[in-house]
Amino acid sequence: MTKRQIVKLEMFRRVRDYGTKHQAHFPQGSSGAQAFSVIANVLDGMSAGHKAKLAAAQEGFRTKKVVRVELRQQLEHIEMAARTIARTRPGYDDGFRLPERLNDQVLQSAAKLFLDKSAPLAAELTAFGLPDNFIERLQTTLQRFEAAIAACEDGNRESASAQAAIEADIAAGMEAITRLEIIIANTFRDDVSARAQWTRDRQQRAAYRQRPQDTTNHTQPTTTSGPTVAPTSTPTAKGEPPAVTAAVAGAFESALRGDSQLAPSDEEAA
Repeated sequence: MTKRQIVKLEMFRRVRDYGTKHQAHFPQGSSGAQAFSVIANVLDGMSAGHKAKLAAAQEGFRTKKVVRVELRQQLEHIEMAARTIARTRPGYDDGFRLPERLNDQVLQSAAKLFLDKSAPLAAELTAFGLPDNFIERLQTTLQRFEAAIAACEDGNRESASAQAAIEADIAAGMEAITRLEIIIANTFRDDVSARAQWTRDRQQRAAYRQRPQDTTNHTQPTTTSGPTVAPTSTPTAKGEPPAVTAAVAGAFESALRGDSQLAPSDEEAA
């Protein structure tokens, strides 16, 4: 089931519960009761046949995945044994080489080729650690793999059929929701609370996502008390004279004019 379908089904559940809560306002046979009945039928159908078909298709894919891994491992063991023999008998491993990329069809063909090549060489291959019944095991695994592929194809058809039925049911449910929009507005024209509940329940909203916890350390750096160090002047480039400030320039001009006075010391001030 897609996220869009799940969101709509969750909305249908809220609408169904809304109808149950306000059932007294929608008598049997009324347009409102019929629309809520459509919503309930859609949900009942989803929980039965459609989900069973989708679950069966998913189970078929899981089975094929497991058998596929088992089949490939058996072929790789046979390939290693044949490659070892080919070190002293060049060409022995012809027909025992697996392609790098193996889709289902290629894997099937490789397994059949391995079976044909292994039949007359079984005694030599078992001498390198393969079980005595490795050919029978390979045949059985190949049959299981082919059956799993067929089951997946059937599952694809069943899944496509279920998806089409789900879309049809959702379309019927949305049509019922459209009718209920007018019915609710007229039925509860003087009930602000009921209309607000309908607006909330009728919304299509996904499940809220929990925000990840912020693990960043926001601790402020500790400061130690002590004398404040005055900023030092910006160092000048090598070979350049230091910058002359306005205060220094004024004092220098006063000294040239001879009118500078020294500030009294602490003892003179006392």
